[in-house]
Amino acid sequence: HYSTQSFKLANNIHTTALQRIMKISITLVLLSLVAFLQCSCTVAVPSTLKVSKASSRQVEPSAPKEDPSNSSASKQTVQGVITLNSRNFEASISDGNVWLVEFYSPWCGHCKRFAQTYELIAINLHSTTSIKVAKIDGSKERALSSRFSIKGYPSFFLISGWDIYEYKKPRSKENMIQFALQKEKGMEPMSMVNSPFGPFGMIRGII
Repeated sequence: HYSTQSFKLANNIHTTALQRIMKISITLVLLSLVAFLQCSCTVAVPSTLKVSKASSRQVEPSAPKEDPSNSSASKQTVQGVITLNSRNFEASISDGNVWLVEFYSPWCGHCKRFAQTYELIAINLHSTTSIKVAKIDGSKERALSSRFSIKGYPSFFLISGWDIYEYKKPRSKENMIQFALQKEKGMEPMSMVNSPFGPFGMIRGII
């Protein structure tokens, strides 16, 4: 009789212990699950913020860039009329460019009146083409004036390599630019006999 009661008591104790162990295990599992979910949420929030910040940075308009063409450093002053003389004439016209050259004199009234227009021609050609626009004081540079057979001021010549063209039309900005661009009809270079680069031209410059 006592053995049966002892067995039932032991069985009840064992059952109660198992139930408690089961409850504790379930509680631990639930706590672990809650902790895991909290960690996941904690990690997920910053990543979402990072994506949002990255997205906001992409949406932000970039600051307008300064146009290099408008910066003062990139702006270059267009050169006006170049002054040539006996010392720099040969080296200058041998640079491979086409040269529009004026022979003038400081006391010449026609030269003075056309000086401003000629400056505009120089600025126009220097800013749009490789043509160089120059002037020579014929009253000082007698040797160069003799080579070009200057008989009056102002006189204009286009030097393109060995070819030299003399300007013979009325003086105007439009006419002279067309002449410099060699778009004038009927343009014929001077013959080598009369050319300043020919034998007689060189002799005239020496005498």
